[in-house]
Amino acid sequence: MFPLLQYEKHGTCGSPVILQEYDYFLTTLTLFFKYNVTEALENAEIVASDIRKYPIQDVLNAVHSAFKANPKLACIKNGIIKEMYLCFDKQFKLRDCDATKSCPKSVKLPKFHKPQEPDVIKRAIPRVIDIEEIM
Repeated sequence: MFPLLQYEKHGTCGSPVILQEYDYFLTTLTLFFKYNVTEALENAEIVASDIRKYPIQDVLNAVHSAFKANPKLACIKNGIIKEMYLCFDKQFKLRDCDATKSCPKSVKLPKFHKPQEPDVIKRAIPRVIDIEEIM
């Protein structure tokens, strides 16, 4: 269900180049690995940090330097970068994105923190041996 919804929301505008869900996801993954934004930022010494802030222009310049196209950023509270977009034309050639408007002059790239597993009662259904031990 998820792949179909993503294709219907984002992939159908790629027609006639992209004609089905498989083509959409294959193209998406190919572009994702070809244009490694994380690597471009790291090459400019911009790394994920829960503390450090970076001038937004440095982030934009790092991506432009690597790919020769201007990205678009979307930020949430405290200047945290929520999303970074690379824009493509219908032939999947990079193009400049529209200007970033939702970010302050200094931004953060927070580290990824693996969510903690909720406390779950193990073996919620007792085994026969557990019941015998109680009796």
